[in-house]
Amino acid sequence: MNCKRLFLHLASLMAVFALNLPASAAVVESERKVPLAYDVDVVVVGGSSAAASAAIEAAKAGAKVFLLAPRPYLGDDLCGTMRLWLEDGEAPTTPLAKQMFAIDAEPEEPPSQLPTQALRFSYNADLPSANPHKDTSPPSKLADGKWGKPETESVQYDGDVTLTADLSEAKELREAWIILFDRRGSTFTPQKVSLAISEDGRRWQEIGVTNCPEPQQDLVTVKFPLKAKARYARFIVQRAPEATRVLIGELVLLGPEVIASAPKPPVAKAVRRPARPAVVKRVLEEALVDANVDFLFSCFPSDLLRDDSGNIAGVVMANRAGRQAIRAKVVIDATPRATVARMAGARFTPYPAGEHLFQRVVIGGELQSGPQLSGRNTGFSVRHTQGKGAPVDAPLYEYTLRLPMKDDSFASFAEAEQRARDLT
Repeated sequence: MNCKRLFLHLASLMAVFALNLPASAAVVESERKVPLAYDVDVVVVGGSSAAASAAIEAAKAGAKVFLLAPRPYLGDDLCGTMRLWLEDGEAPTTPLAKQMFAIDAEPEEPPSQLPTQALRFSYNADLPSANPHKDTSPPSKLADGKWGKPETESVQYDGDVTLTADLSEAKELREAWIILFDRRGSTFTPQKVSLAISEDGRRWQEIGVTNCPEPQQDLVTVKFPLKAKARYARFIVQRAPEATRVLIGELVLLGPEVIASAPKPPVAKAVRRPARPAVVKRVLEEALVDANVDFLFSCFPSDLLRDDSGNIAGVVMANRAGRQAIRAKVVIDATPRATVARMAGARFTPYPAGEHLFQRVVIGGELQSGPQLSGRNTGFSVRHTQGKGAPVDAPLYEYTLRLPMKDDSFASFAEAEQRARDLT
């Protein structure tokens, strides 16, 4: 008998043995001591916003509280479902809710930061702009009046660069600026800037060369005083020896008088956004810490503690360190499926088999439709970046699905979730 046949023969014998095991077969776990990790007044099982609220209120009432969260974060009812927004007319009422939903809308972008004497111009560069901060086509980002955010309001050049601004006709100039991003010791540290002006683009008047001053909040503004008439202004930006690129925020040419038609970029429409998951998690964690509530993540209730009279006296939790006991006078079950109550033998109304309604939130893509679902665009969006491109606002869709359920087992819920994913 060769090895392959021997393996198959043994496997078949094991299968027959397994099939012949009596239905009542079980194992007896050896008696062992479970270490006592916490001895408290109240233990809260669950990591939702409701669980955190219950723990905080119990602590405010003077109880010593411990919370065990099954997930590696708090707020799974909000963050895990992405149901992070308030509907029109809704307003947060509790202190926790006010903190979590304080930033559900992004403010409108500020108007132009340019002085009113700013002149309109076009420009070009002797180098192509580079990722991840490419210019538009035709170039415009250095003349749009915005330079506060290097992520979205800068233009990158991978080398020393010459930028030439064109006013379309000769005009009186009072001052010329160039605004650069500068993080000393980084890959985008500028060293010096020179300026020349011209009326015809052939004969150039050198204005000067200036070493870049110390940055203020990562910004450097180099200003050249002028009292001249010119159509063209040529800026030459040189990198520091250790730098591999330059990040430029804006070019500014100022005339001697207030120009009524000074460039004012359009104000972007405010985009309402849901609360960010990171904000929800941080707010709940800080609230527990402030209330002196001890808590652990990635812990699961595995058993109950009972006193000599059979009353519930705490829980046993399982985590990567093994199993530990939490002795408590009160156990609050804040799990989604009443896990602790089921362990305690609580009676439940039988789960009716058949179709049930579920809700699911999807980020981005196209709004789907079908006989088993209805969907809506919530009017909210989530900003994300694809690769090295510009940030994109992805819409949030909310679906209501009608799905069949055999029972309330984990397998049935897992099957329903997979079906919801397939449909949306």
